Amino acid sequence: MRFNYLRDAPPDLFEHVRAMRVPRQVQFPLLALATAITVVTVWWLLESHWVSEARREEAIASTRLEQSREAFAATKLVRSDVDVLLALDAKLRRIRLSGSMLSHRLADIGNHVPSEAWLTSIVRTDDGLELRGRAQGLHVLSETVADLMSSSAASSPTLVRAVREEHGAPLISFTIRAEERN
Repeated sequence: MRFNYLRDAPPDLFEHVRAMRVPRQVQFPLLALATAITVVTVWWLLESHWVSEARREEAIASTRLEQSREAFAATKLVRSDVDVLLALDAKLRRIRLSGSMLSHRLADIGNHVPSEAWLTSIVRTDDGLELRGRAQGLHVLSETVADLMSSSAASSPTLVRAVREEHGAPLISFTIRAEERN
C-alpha cells in the first residue's frame, strides 16, 4: 500500500459524480426525474419571463389609459363649452330667423350707440323713430349721431334736443329723430 503524503487538490465534483455507478434498475427513474426537473425548470423560466413581460405591458397600458382619461376629461370640458356656444348660436339664429325684425332693428340700433352713451327709450312715431338717452359729454353725443348714420335700421339721424343736466355727473340728455329703414 502506498500513501501520498502530499495533499492533492480537493476532489472535483464532476469527476466524483462520473465515477459513481448507478444501479441499472434506478437509471431509468433517475433519468425520468432529471428530465422532469429540466422540463419544469425551463417551463418555470419561460413563465417567469412571460409574467414579467405582461406586467411591463400592463404598466405601459395603464399609463396610456390614464393619459387617455385625462385627455378625454379635457375634451369633455371643451365639448361642453362648444355645446354651450352651439346652443347660444342656435338660439340667436332662431331669434334672428323668427321673423322678428323688431329685435334685429333694436340690436342694430344698440350696436351703434357708444359705450359712454345709453338710450332710455326708443319710440316709433309716424315719421320714423325717436331715440332718447344720455351721453357723457358733447363728443360722445356727436359720436352717437355719427354711429347711427351707419345703422341699417335707422337713417338720417337728426339731433332734436340736447340739454346738459346740472345734478350729479356732467351728462347731456338728448333726443334724436331718425327715419326707419325697411
